Parts: sequence; structure tokens; C-alpha cells
Amino acid sequence: MKSMVSEKYIVSCVKKFMEKQGFQCYKEVKVLEGRVDLVAIKNKEIVAIEAKVRDWKKILPQVLCCKLFAQKVYAAFWHKYISNIPLQIFKKHGIGLLSVNRQVNIILESRKNNELHRSIYEKLIKEIERRS
Repeated sequence: MKSMVSEKYIVSCVKKFMEKQGFQCYKEVKVLEGRVDLVAIKNKEIVAIEAKVRDWKKILPQVLCCKLFAQKVYAAFWHKYISNIPLQIFKKHGIGLLSVNRQVNIILESRKNNELHRSIYEKLIKEIERRS
């Protein structure tokens, strides 16, 4: 049975959550060969969030790529499927986990990443400035 929840809905819930914490948020930000579902910025700190309804195996390479340009990275999932996700894999890589059901709950905090790829980070900043 197909879920009625979409990635788009999950992203909109996370966007509201991040904005309440004072972040400027941008959806579908072009980076490298793809797009990041949501980029949130506050005080020059970049938080990248990728959303999936339930497919943690598909999201893992995406969030690992985000570590090239973001100080914090989260994977957001619909709450019904969070228990199927092997937390230890995300924890090992410093990736945070968000459970979404209108409200957003932090299941696992993202570990701060200071080893950014400077040129990719700068391209991301330019892409965001172009939108502002």
C-alpha cells in the first residue's frame, strides 16, 4: 500500500521547524550534480536536510555527500518508519535523524562537521545568495 505522505510534505514540516529556530531556509538547492531537499542557514552555519518517507538506504549516500558543504546534516523520515532505520549507521557517520509527523522530533543529533570542501561550500553560498 502506497503511503499518502510525500517527501514534499516532510520537507515543508522540517522547514517550519528550522525557521522557528531562526534559520533561513531554501528548498531544492542545487549542489554538484544534484539538489539538496532543504538547506538551512543561521550565523554562517549550514544545515543540510534530505527527506524520504521511508527509504533509508537511498538517503544514506545523499546525506554523506552533504557533509562536503554542511556543518550539520540530517535525514528526515516519516515517523511511522523511523523504527526501521538502523540508527548506528547514521550515528557512525555523524548524520542526525528527524522523525516527522507534522511536528519534528530530533531522534539523533547531527555531529558538527568542520572538514568542509571549501569550493563546494562557496558554490552553495553563491547559489543561496542568488536566490535571496
